[in-house]
Amino acid sequence: MEKQGKTGVLVVDMQETWLKNIPDRDYFCDNVSDFLNSLKGAAFCGYAEFHAKSTNHGKTSEILTGVNISSDSIFEKSCMDVFSNVALEKRLHDSGVSEIVVAGVCAAQCVLKSVYGAVGKGFGVVTSPDLVRRTYGPSNYLELYCDVGVNVLSSRKDVLDYVVSRNR
Repeated sequence: MEKQGKTGVLVVDMQETWLKNIPDRDYFCDNVSDFLNSLKGAAFCGYAEFHAKSTNHGKTSEILTGVNISSDSIFEKSCMDVFSNVALEKRLHDSGVSEIVVAGVCAAQCVLKSVYGAVGKGFGVVTSPDLVRRTYGPSNYLELYCDVGVNVLSSRKDVLDYVVSRNR
């Protein structure tokens, strides 16, 4: 039996530039922060946290302070797919990550392209509607995730339970 790797968490574009027009911005940011805090508080070790920061279109902004980030693993991207930054894939592999929980904003654009990038690099991907928000682009983004094999769970609690059970 092949040993499964760690689960990583990739948070994409949690920046004011992208969040400012989301009607439930505070609720969404709280959801993502609560999820990250729940992982940190879970009685297991074996997950790794990474953040993608957009620097394209002249819209560089800091990752939102309302999102609890304890990671020094912030990867800049200049296009929609964070996997265009080759350092991310190397860090994931070096950390023993084989599957990624994706959270973030621009769910039908940057998150979608990063999901495609992760799957193309051989990573499993998990998410839930609670962990991603669409700003623009196709409204059927969750179906597009499923089309490439993403495990879309019902809620962030389901994702948390999945990650904890997988990393025991």
